[in-house]
Amino acid sequence: MSSINLPSFQMMVGTVRWCKLIGLWDGTGSSRYHPRTLTLLLELIFWYILPTCMFVLRRQDRPLTLVMKDVHDDKKMTHLCCGSLAHGTEAVQRWKSAFYEVQGALDEFARNGQLSEDMRKHLERADVVLARYYIPGNLFGIFLYGGLPGVLAIGRFVFTGYAEELPATVLEADYVLFDHQSNFWIWLPTLVVSIAVQYGMIIGITANETFCWNLIHHVSCLFKIVSARVARLDEFEDEEAYQQELEAILETHLVCYRSVCYLEKALYLQMAVLYSACVAVTCFVLFVVSIVDDLFLLAMMAFVLNYHVFLIFSFSVLGNELMDASTSVAEAIYNIKWYNRSISEQRCLQFMIYRSQNAIFITAGKFFKLTRATFMVAMKTAFSYFTIMQQLYAEE
Repeated sequence: MSSINLPSFQMMVGTVRWCKLIGLWDGTGSSRYHPRTLTLLLELIFWYILPTCMFVLRRQDRPLTLVMKDVHDDKKMTHLCCGSLAHGTEAVQRWKSAFYEVQGALDEFARNGQLSEDMRKHLERADVVLARYYIPGNLFGIFLYGGLPGVLAIGRFVFTGYAEELPATVLEADYVLFDHQSNFWIWLPTLVVSIAVQYGMIIGITANETFCWNLIHHVSCLFKIVSARVARLDEFEDEEAYQQELEAILETHLVCYRSVCYLEKALYLQMAVLYSACVAVTCFVLFVVSIVDDLFLLAMMAFVLNYHVFLIFSFSVLGNELMDASTSVAEAIYNIKWYNRSISEQRCLQFMIYRSQNAIFITAGKFFKLTRATFMVAMKTAFSYFTIMQQLYAEE
């Protein structure tokens, strides 16, 4: 446990800090949802999803494009809740298991001086880029999506003393019990609560995403480290030193496979929700953009589209990298003089070859692998549905 409590190499410090902030990582090993996570889910359901549904059902006199945007927003919030419930508490425990397995292996390399400075900087840089830039970037983008109209309305009220038309509080909503747009002093606290829920949501989502991205990338790098150590096996002329190095490589290789199994069990439902939602959102956003001329609405839709496409593109690229890294171990073994070793050592190396020849991968709902090819299929599917919707709309 000392290698975990006091690591020489600390994995994903910034990302884990964001996860702790939202309650996705508490360090207790509890099998229950963290209270902050449950609170956020309930807020999304009762403050966003249900009021938006009521708006769509009760305000059918509003323009079609506005109603379609509300349907899209409601669908997006429902997808976020489903995604959060999909990974659940068991998935969080599997994330942690994979995290500690990889952390322990990298920490052992760092203590023994086997983790090169270039690899250390590469791993740390990935965490820094995602935790320091991607999450704040999303926070800024979500402000443009929902908070900016509210800030402009407050500015008009401060300078003019009245507000002709109060904008929606992040999303169009009908709270049934009160009309939040009837009075500025009712609208203002509603806006504050909506923005708070919105930021809690985006912090939780992006913390989850960056943690998964970093963990997949770290496992890929661990496979690459195994491949590099295999390539140096011929440098060990002493038989005892060779056997010790081979045993260490076998153990690290096993850690890689266990970590991928944890990740697959934790992510396959979440990836199924993510890919299906991305196809639906891409199709719907393209359709809305094709029939409206509202510049601000177009900007909001562009942000949503970029976010979803970038999300599945990132998982697809990382899934592809993981597959390539896992098969590189077999290639490294082929390039050494394994045939000059003892029977027991050859058996170990052949077992590693057999295990590495079958590429490992992460799937979306066990249906398809996460690769660059599946990303292209998802985009083609979305554009096909968009074309069909356009044709049906033109006929109407």
